[in-house]
Amino acid sequence: MKNKVIISGCSYSAYAGFATSYSDNLKRYGYSVYNMSWCGSSNESIINRIYECIKKNNVTDSLILCQLTYIHRIGWYHNFAKRWIDYQPKYIQTIPKYDVENDSVKFEISMDETFMEGGDNPIPKDITNDEYKILTKMYKTWLEYVYDEDEMFNYLLYKIDTLKAYVDFTGNKIEFIYWPDIQNKQQLKEIEQRNFLNIDGEYSMLKWSTKNNLVDTTSHLHREGHITFSNILDNTIKNKFHNLKPDKKNSFI
Repeated sequence: MKNKVIISGCSYSAYAGFATSYSDNLKRYGYSVYNMSWCGSSNESIINRIYECIKKNNVTDSLILCQLTYIHRIGWYHNFAKRWIDYQPKYIQTIPKYDVENDSVKFEISMDETFMEGGDNPIPKDITNDEYKILTKMYKTWLEYVYDEDEMFNYLLYKIDTLKAYVDFTGNKIEFIYWPDIQNKQQLKEIEQRNFLNIDGEYSMLKWSTKNNLVDTTSHLHREGHITFSNILDNTIKNKFHNLKPDKKNSFI
């Protein structure tokens, strides 16, 4: 399986509302695209899907677009469900706001209200209310007693460095796309060193899209946002990955 574009991310890559997503636009440009993104995904699930896709399909000579999400989300394999399930807090506001004075994005969450995300499969129908409460309480406990912004970011760096080594080992290429707002200079330094996708020097796609009024009422890209982002990705692929050519057959798995 060669010369494909594989996308793994959360709703920013999976969701387009009534618009055509950036992944569909890449198909229109002639690339063979396989989009594994799913709403509510954690970075653990996003990265795991890439490992599994490469391993199961013997993927080579392809470009992986790894869209990273908020580090306060988390996911594990659940033995009772026999698959991965992700967790995330509820957003207090659905539309992020750009703070001009501090050059940052305000997108507040509530640690008190959390929920499970079923990924590409729904939450098991036979899960009881008590089981659901136990699992979401587990996540709230993790947020309160375990979660630390800086340490979780450092752990994310470890995971993406490991993923990059595996992708290189299997004869593929990878482009990391960081969607959340970047919290401090140290985070920015680490992202810059790893040559993440940037748009005119902006590495946070949330800030770039919010600042340029490219988001809809749910914080996701609107129609023009998806078109703009797909154009940027097309130029990035042509400039950074010269051996990846559009495939007129537009086929994948």
